[in-house]
Amino acid sequence: MLTRGRSVRLTAPSGAGRSALLDAVADGCGDLAPDGVIRLSGYHRTSTDLLHGLCAAVFRMPTHRPDRAELLELARDIGAVVIVDDIEFDGPPLDDFLDATPECAFLISATPEVSAPSPGAYLEEVALGGLSRAACMELLGRLVRRPPTDEEAAWAADLWFESEGLPLRFVQAAALLRGRDQAAGRPAEPAADPTAEPGPAALLADLVSAPARETLRYALALGGECLHPAHLPALIGDPRADAAIAELIGCWLVTPAGDHYRLVTGVAAQLTAAGFADDAAARALTVAQHYAW
Repeated sequence: MLTRGRSVRLTAPSGAGRSALLDAVADGCGDLAPDGVIRLSGYHRTSTDLLHGLCAAVFRMPTHRPDRAELLELARDIGAVVIVDDIEFDGPPLDDFLDATPECAFLISATPEVSAPSPGAYLEEVALGGLSRAACMELLGRLVRRPPTDEEAAWAADLWFESEGLPLRFVQAAALLRGRDQAAGRPAEPAADPTAEPGPAALLADLVSAPARETLRYALALGGECLHPAHLPALIGDPRADAAIAELIGCWLVTPAGDHYRLVTGVAAQLTAAGFADDAAARALTVAQHYAW
């Protein structure tokens, strides 16, 4: 559809692999438009924010922020495949954003909670569902780097049924099994079912380093938003704490969100149930004092 100049809106629940699919599409679109592929994050961004990001990606203007009229003039001449992940607006703001860039083809991802675009938006609708049971089993085996045992296969089958094939649950389950393999030095059977409370997130949190667990607690205090890695050593009191974000990304507890990081969908609720947010108010105050200083 993009090669034909059409724009696409990809709708799927969080954890269904929208960002991974966007990455794969971006890799194949480099030669489709004169200005190439431009990646933008729609997370907590307005249509005007995205227009500024689009123009900044094409034109060299590090010290200049154009006003609305200049912004529209610049955007009109951009010819690119524009990939926007996690868009949060629809209706007239989305119409205005698309109308301002007539030479671009868009691939926009959204969760089902974001309303459908207006009928005149000229967006092809594509829905992304869960993976098949066989695909989830293959995904688990690839990520664990060994065939699952019979007990793990039975556990994974229950996980597939409960999650309706949501890939996120399987990459988290694979991270849990890898962590237990490394801790035991051999394949280990799951001691708890990640489909039940406290869930994979709490089980994974038990496997990461102490600075990483502290990072999770601070993220819960800040509504799921992670602190910048550069501030973690001072807040946590460990000079190696700046590596905590990378560790948490590796086990699918944290994900990139634009130019920062946040907890993966569903992680906050599971960690809160496991007691990780018990001192959230005190940690929020500590963060406020740190940044004020």
